[in-house]
Amino acid sequence: MASRASRAFSFVENTSLRGLAGSCALAGAGVVVSGLVMRQRMLREHPICQTACDQLERSEEVRRWLGAGEVSTGGVVGGYVDIQEGTAAFRIPLGRSADGGAAYARVEAEAEWLRVPGAASASGPPVEERASARWLLRHLELEPPQGG
Repeated sequence: MASRASRAFSFVENTSLRGLAGSCALAGAGVVVSGLVMRQRMLREHPICQTACDQLERSEEVRRWLGAGEVSTGGVVGGYVDIQEGTAAFRIPLGRSADGGAAYARVEAEAEWLRVPGAASASGPPVEERASARWLLRHLELEPPQGG
């Protein structure tokens, strides 16, 4: 165990300050990128985001609105999911319109908590517990194409 610690210390001792700063910056960038990838995955895999993407890709009205032959929801999804408050909002890319502008859809949803009766507590009546949520799509709007 001491040999590992001494090797690590000798690495720090024999490396220049610039090299140490570079190593720390590289490690920090790796942590940030990993966090962003995990967040994007969490947003994309949320049931509301998946359902909204399916509906948008199949919608003939969205194709006409964009003036393009195909709706693509690929790209970076923005937004949040707040489990405590039971709300979610997403900004989903729809691809490019016929004039070249980028179009987006904004989706808002709320969770309706399904309660499961709990066991009776020693001090009183049964306690209800939050078991899971049923997400309800409350709002879906299309943002006009920008740029292009």
